[in-house]
Amino acid sequence: MNLRLFFLLLFFCFSTDLFSQKKLNRPSKIVGLEHIDSIVTHSFDLYDLLFEYEKRMEGDAVFCEEDIHALENILDESHSIIQKAIEAKATFQSESLLTRTRATIQLEKAKRAVYHSRKISEEILLAQNVQIE
Repeated sequence: MNLRLFFLLLFFCFSTDLFSQKKLNRPSKIVGLEHIDSIVTHSFDLYDLLFEYEKRMEGDAVFCEEDIHALENILDESHSIIQKAIEAKATFQSESLLTRTRATIQLEKAKRAVYHSRKISEEILLAQNVQIE
C-alpha cells in the first residue's frame, strides 16, 4: 500500500512538470472562413514566437531592448486578437452547423494560445522589471 502511494505521489510530481512544458498544437484543419482562419493563424504565430522567449526565460536570460519591444508587441496584439475573435464569433452564426462547430473549436484553441501568450509575456516583462500598462 505504501509503495502504491509513493508511486502515485511520484507520478503527480513529474506529471505537473511535463504538462507545464507541453506546447499547444496548432490546428491542422482550416474552417474555410477567412477571418476565423486568420485569427487562428495569427494567434498561433504569436504563441510560437512567445514559446521561444519562454524557453529563454527558463534559462534566466536577460532580454535586450528589441526583445522587450517584441514582448510588448505580443501583449498588445493579444488584446486585439481577442477583440477580433469576439467580433468574429458573431459573424459566423449564419453558417452551417458543422462550420459553426469547427469555427468555435478553432477559436477556443486560438483563445487558449492567446491567453497563454498574454500571461507569459506579462510574466517575462515583470521579471525584466518593465512596467505594463
